[in-house]
Amino acid sequence: MRVKITGDSDCACALRGYLQRAGDVALTKEGDGIRPDFEVIVEESRTGRFYFDSVDCELERHLFRRVRDLSEKPIAFETAGGIRRDDTVRIVFPPSEARAVELGVQMGFADMAAPRFVAPQAPAPPAAPAPIPAAPAGAERSSSATIASRRAWWRFRS
Repeated sequence: MRVKITGDSDCACALRGYLQRAGDVALTKEGDGIRPDFEVIVEESRTGRFYFDSVDCELERHLFRRVRDLSEKPIAFETAGGIRRDDTVRIVFPPSEARAVELGVQMGFADMAAPRFVAPQAPAPPAAPAPIPAAPAGAERSSSATIASRRAWWRFRS
């Protein structure tokens, strides 16, 4: 998975370092000619607002869930006139929430890079034992077979 982290803040620089060390994600740069799979734009807010700007997508869900768990402030969504692609998320945050954004984005990408968990299927119930076939009509059971079935499988020697 190729990711581009855009932003000049300390949080963006730390996030690039975290993702590069984790190894699950390959970072792309502005002039390398490789189109990233996902782009995260990280900006510090001057007004103290905390919001995600994107469309409803898998990337937004993973990142939002992790950042929300780590943040102490409520997070809003900006959907009118902002980002219109499902591979890009813009996160605007107050400086006090920089650590929550750094770790939340890193954990969100780790969730996306991890293999999907497939629940094991329950084992099939055991099959019923096969019924004993009935004797064909007109066949008689011999007395020697009856006696043999009553004998014990062991023999005593005297």
